[in-house]
Amino acid sequence: MILLLSGILKASFEIRTKTFFVILYIGILIYIGYFVKGNGTMVMLSIQNMYFWIFLLSLLYVLPGKPHTQFFKTLMPVMVVCLLIHFIYSLWIQTLFNGDYNLFYFYELYSNLEMFGSWNHLKDGDVRAYGFFGSSTGLSQVLLIPICYLIACCMLKKKSKILYFLFFIIFIYFLFITRIRNPALSLCFVVLLLSLLKLLKISSFRSIIVVFVFLFVFSFAIAPLSDLLGIGDLSSQARTPMLLSFIDNITANPMGYGIGSTGNLKAYQFFYESSFATIVNDLGFFYSIPLFSFLLILIASFYRVYLYGTPTHKLIGLTGFLSLSSLFFLMNYSNIFDFTLNIYIIFLYSCFSVFKIDKVRLQ
Repeated sequence: MILLLSGILKASFEIRTKTFFVILYIGILIYIGYFVKGNGTMVMLSIQNMYFWIFLLSLLYVLPGKPHTQFFKTLMPVMVVCLLIHFIYSLWIQTLFNGDYNLFYFYELYSNLEMFGSWNHLKDGDVRAYGFFGSSTGLSQVLLIPICYLIACCMLKKKSKILYFLFFIIFIYFLFITRIRNPALSLCFVVLLLSLLKLLKISSFRSIIVVFVFLFVFSFAIAPLSDLLGIGDLSSQARTPMLLSFIDNITANPMGYGIGSTGNLKAYQFFYESSFATIVNDLGFFYSIPLFSFLLILIASFYRVYLYGTPTHKLIGLTGFLSLSSLFFLMNYSNIFDFTLNIYIIFLYSCFSVFKIDKVRLQ
């Protein structure tokens, strides 16, 4: 009875501690958003687009119950099949398109809302693949999940490697025809990250985070570096002034400008083509730490599961590590909004099943 009670008290303490940090995070958002320098509607829109997903993800993480591994095993094939349907539909649209925008199922709706821009759906005269998302950017960001899953399968599965590799090639081509290169760049950094961790035989929790942060800082500076070396294109040339502007603004006010100050609408005070810059500019350096630290802890934990878990856990851990790392790197180059992030929440929740294993190995 004493052992049972001590176990219950210990579990209760752990849950209360985790819940405390979630509540603290919510408090930070409310304080920064409403009582510092936020402004009404833009505050709520920013929370919906940029911040609510991380709160929901952290809430799912601290809940005592975790999904069964079967959830992941079912979800991933379903996601692969669904996105293959998007792939076939995209190829069909590209084949039929003859300059008539009415072929796009969202054209009338977007036009009425003054949201349609041909540049957003065409590049060099070719249709950007958008599937049923209505957005090539959103589609390209979601494609990182099955691509990372297929990489993990090619690395860890003993059977059907050729089949997984063929699907991997298909999804890489699918990513290519979206004509959005930021996810591909983030994927390159993730492959580099994994290669460094394996080459250096890094397994400690802190070392994983240190290597990740080092690469993340380098990826943050890649646009101005490419311009400095004379190898940048129009896109990097447009991003460099934004990056320099962000550095100037956050240096002038390290505590941030408040949620609702930064976004991609005219009503916002600042605009950066980067979720990372947007969040830091909103929250400041200090208040951004809880958000990014939670993601870094998850990334390191997934990698540790890949190193020490059972075969099933290894697959889930590696997929979670690659996908969440890709999302993190992508935050440097794109604004990632609620629809895409909600898909990531469902996927990452399916990966939480690995945290049922011995916690000592994750520490």
